Amino acid sequence: MERLVRFFFELILRFRLLVALGLALATAWFAFECRDLRIDFSVEQYFPHNDPDKEFYDRYKEIFPDEDTVGFVLVEGELFQPKSLKTLDRITRKLEGLLDIVESVTSLTNVQTVRSLDGILDTGGKLLANFGLPPDQMEKVRKEILGDPLLADRLISKDGRIAVIRVGLRLDRNTEEGREAFVTSLHQAMAEFQDKGFRITVTGLPVVRAEIVRMLEKDQQLFGLVFLLVVILLGLCFRSVADVSVSVGVILLSVVWTLGMMAYMGYPVTFLSTVTPIIIMIVGISDAIHVIGCYRDLIPRTSNAEEALLQTFQEMSSACLLTSVTTAIGFLALLAMNIEVAGQFGLATAFGVMAAYVLNMLFLPVVYSFLPAPKQKVAMLAPTTGDVARFLSTTVFWIEKRQIPILVGFATFALVCGISASKLEALSLMYGDLKESTDLYKRNQYVDERFGGTLPLTILFEATGEDDEVVLRPETLRAMKHLAESLEREPEIGDAASIVELVEKANAVLHDEEPGSRAIPDSAALIMSEIQLLDRSLYADLLSSDYRAAQVRARITDCGSKKMAEILRRLRQEIAKIQIPGLSVAATGTTVFVQRVFDEVVYSLVGSLGLALILILGVLAALLRNWRLVTVAMIANALPVLFVFAALWWTGNSLKPETVLLASIVLGLAVDDTIHVVARLRIERQRSQNLPDALRATLSRTGLAAVMTTAILSGGYISLCLASFYGLHDMGVMISSALLVALVCDLILLPACLLVLEKKPTKNLP
Repeated sequence: MERLVRFFFELILRFRLLVALGLALATAWFAFECRDLRIDFSVEQYFPHNDPDKEFYDRYKEIFPDEDTVGFVLVEGELFQPKSLKTLDRITRKLEGLLDIVESVTSLTNVQTVRSLDGILDTGGKLLANFGLPPDQMEKVRKEILGDPLLADRLISKDGRIAVIRVGLRLDRNTEEGREAFVTSLHQAMAEFQDKGFRITVTGLPVVRAEIVRMLEKDQQLFGLVFLLVVILLGLCFRSVADVSVSVGVILLSVVWTLGMMAYMGYPVTFLSTVTPIIIMIVGISDAIHVIGCYRDLIPRTSNAEEALLQTFQEMSSACLLTSVTTAIGFLALLAMNIEVAGQFGLATAFGVMAAYVLNMLFLPVVYSFLPAPKQKVAMLAPTTGDVARFLSTTVFWIEKRQIPILVGFATFALVCGISASKLEALSLMYGDLKESTDLYKRNQYVDERFGGTLPLTILFEATGEDDEVVLRPETLRAMKHLAESLEREPEIGDAASIVELVEKANAVLHDEEPGSRAIPDSAALIMSEIQLLDRSLYADLLSSDYRAAQVRARITDCGSKKMAEILRRLRQEIAKIQIPGLSVAATGTTVFVQRVFDEVVYSLVGSLGLALILILGVLAALLRNWRLVTVAMIANALPVLFVFAALWWTGNSLKPETVLLASIVLGLAVDDTIHVVARLRIERQRSQNLPDALRATLSRTGLAAVMTTAILSGGYISLCLASFYGLHDMGVMISSALLVALVCDLILLPACLLVLEKKPTKNLP
């Protein structure tokens, strides 16, 4: 096998110009494909396939398509004064003028009122037709408005200090580009009113989604900073422009190949795949450092640079292949998830990992074959020299004398990590990943506290049989009212609107506001007749045009998936009590479904991580063919992953898609360095029958490369702490910390385990 590998690399060096041309053409093609790469940070892409809840949600969106298109402009101040109402009216008219992006605008100054005109319901008049009322009449209007359930806590806060303007995004503009234009238009329209004595806040689901996408795109710029720091640290370690340039070349080409593949396959850049360049950088740099280190080590021991190259790749190709395959398998395990975007991420990342391997095996030898042999004085990676190499070599003496205490210490650490990790819970938030210092977080907190949230929670009432009036029966409306009242008793719910309030209002107006007239009529026919007298714009978002579906639409704060599950459990208990033939009642909506999907994504990712560990175990067993080496390697790989989960609990985090991905990234790097250490150990063991001597040689060579990899990557990724999102912030901290744990496992735990196992009366290791 070694002869075949050597022959393969002899061919590469012999036909290096053709290989270089092939790499250039392949890179040009992938770069050309990148022109079609698109970005998609929408939450809909995480929705599973062939899911009954998803099908029900899609049907609901067909009936009420505007559920996630309502933005809110909150105006806080002394509202019931002529000047304030005039300003509020100007704001409303300004928003109504955004015809290219806004579908509808509803506020206190343009909302229609329900009144009786010669015994007939009339909705043509405005609630506030005169802004110049004297103080006593203005106070009377204020009390009427605050006492009207159609207005209080919907278009005005309960304390009367915050006016709420509902701004509907046009359905044909409900895209990422449309939501971005919507947010920009709202902020620009409100700019002239900010200094008029009011506090104006723009919020709502389309606003939050657009601004989160904007912040995510901004945070992607941090990866450029990470890359710059990695290059600087590479320069400090290598002290060679050629070595740094070659390493950076591998990374850049790997990323271009991966992005080109994604564009060719039609895969968008998603929140998950934004970490793909990180993973490629980790694998590419790690393998490049090990390869370059081996090459630098062999230069003074061989007759010429070409022979050093051949021996380098003869020794390193199998180890690098094993690291790349195991890492790729870990991400391919994501294909088992019932979420298309997760499978795309897994496949793209696996491709990128293997692309980095191919480039390390082709790009490096071709480039170095054109370069002069490095001088010994710049051979920073000549591992048998230098203080770090000597320290790593002497570490084995220390480990030999303390094998059992070391194992006991690591076992204790693993136990603590395991106990801590077991306390983690899945907790998804719609925008809770934002840092408290961001403007969007502050605005969302303000709205949650003063207005009771803006996230939609819906109960859908739908006719399932031939009875077209079942939704408007008195018993159905009473059930709607009961569920709305149940929701409003929840502290996290700000308001629950339904057609019931409008029907009761219409009934009261028709009966001249007689005592007890604000009630649900006794027959479906009467209810139907009253609704048909009303302008449809008053209830279009609550009752379908065919009267076969209605909804109770509530506003809820971003309370998290755990609290949401508790609210839904109580709500479904109440729903189960509704037994009306031909009527279906269920909770749905964007917030409900997204929270459920995010939790499922978390548990699916954890399952995929477990599957990846099993697959990696199988690959290691098949290739190493030594159960002791496999066992030790898996222990050294599993402990850093366990540390990540424990550290999440220590820092008050929860299981979220981005935090589980951290474990996958750490597993990829841990496997990488561990395999390199084990592979070098097998080579050194063939040269020495003494395991401690082999360990010293291994740590002085491969151990130094592992230290450099850890230092470079940790120093680079710590800069992610500057991100606006805790997900990226935690990625920087956790990766840097976990890399140190993985390094300690490779340099101390792994040798200690091997030394203990060597004492067993069986075949010598490895």
